[in-house]
Amino acid sequence: MFVVYGRHGGFPAEVELSALLEPNGGDGTAGFVQVGLEPRTAVQVRAVGDVNGDGLADLSVGGLADGPVVYVWYGNAGPVPAERPFNALLIANGGNGSQGVALVADEGEELTLPTRIGDVDDDGFPDLALTAARGNPATENFGTTVYVLYGQEDPLPAEVVPAALLDQDAPRVVTLVRPPTQPVTLRPARATLDFNQDGVEDLVFSDSGGGLDSVYLAHGTAGLRPPLIDLGDLLPENGGDGRRGFVVRGNEETGRLDQSISTADVNADGRQTSWSRRLFADCRSATTWAPKPSSTVARDPCRRR
Repeated sequence: MFVVYGRHGGFPAEVELSALLEPNGGDGTAGFVQVGLEPRTAVQVRAVGDVNGDGLADLSVGGLADGPVVYVWYGNAGPVPAERPFNALLIANGGNGSQGVALVADEGEELTLPTRIGDVDDDGFPDLALTAARGNPATENFGTTVYVLYGQEDPLPAEVVPAALLDQDAPRVVTLVRPPTQPVTLRPARATLDFNQDGVEDLVFSDSGGGLDSVYLAHGTAGLRPPLIDLGDLLPENGGDGRRGFVVRGNEETGRLDQSISTADVNADGRQTSWSRRLFADCRSATTWAPKPSSTVARDPCRRR
């Protein structure tokens, strides 16, 4: 994996990534390379903001598929070696928490790459969310939950097992988010929004399961890091009244709700609007339509992307 630094004065017409490698003269000033991956291994990289409050942007790095370990590398204003082992943050490889943190799955879990979700406890540090999956997706034993990992100035240990921190009282580092039903695939949205305009950013999740999808919005609260957020409590049949958040459900008329959630102030009222792309289709029928009537490209709207 190659990381190229931005620079004043622009770039040449072509950038040769191999020049970042030590044997080719790379010294870490133009960027660096994470080495040690198996050939043809696919990785994901995502910007997550300044998680540790040092004024530098941080990166989350992990495999393309869910796995037992994902990494958050802290930004570094000082010299960085031209080559860094992909798993250097692990304690067994010399990690001490100063360069970043390894997020390690509990037994039987697989973790997704962390996503920045805004500052949902209003402490000035961006927070992260990552999905934990258990079981085989082809069986009824499959289910997912989401861990909210709070950004903070106090350094985290080199390795963090999110599930092991759930019983921690003060200072709380992790909140568990649980869907109303299983099996579903619950994922945090890559959206940062303050939907109720209370000055605190909110949590948005989408699920894909049970035939028709749902989108959940749970309001953030300043100074509050609850041990558990049960999204089922937002439903009216469980006492939900809209004050803590709300649920948007797909139905037979609207069709499935896409997991791509966007936000903007589309009606100029000073408040953000959130929407999920709708796919108009009957998934039980052999006939399907593209989302836009003018499109001539046929695709299956019931297929998971």
